[in-house]
Amino acid sequence: MTTIDLITLIAWGAMCNVWGVLLWMQRRLRSDGTLVSAKIDDQVFPTGRVAVIIPARNEAAGIEACLSTVQAQDIDDLRIVVVDDRSE
Repeated sequence: MTTIDLITLIAWGAMCNVWGVLLWMQRRLRSDGTLVSAKIDDQVFPTGRVAVIIPARNEAAGIEACLSTVQAQDIDDLRIVVVDDRSE
């Protein structure tokens, strides 16, 4: 086996590993694009502060619904920052 054959074999192996990880991640994706967490039970325990930064430029029509959705999250120490990016 030559050096080029060995390099080709290693490259194919690495590429197969990458595809395997991507397929595994795809199986763990929810329909909204977030990963399904591996949890022991059905309870989720927040570990600390969570800050949500919402960029809002010309979002007068949709900002109320957005803020309501974020505020409805079950997080103890939730900080919401809305940044108005030079709305007209």
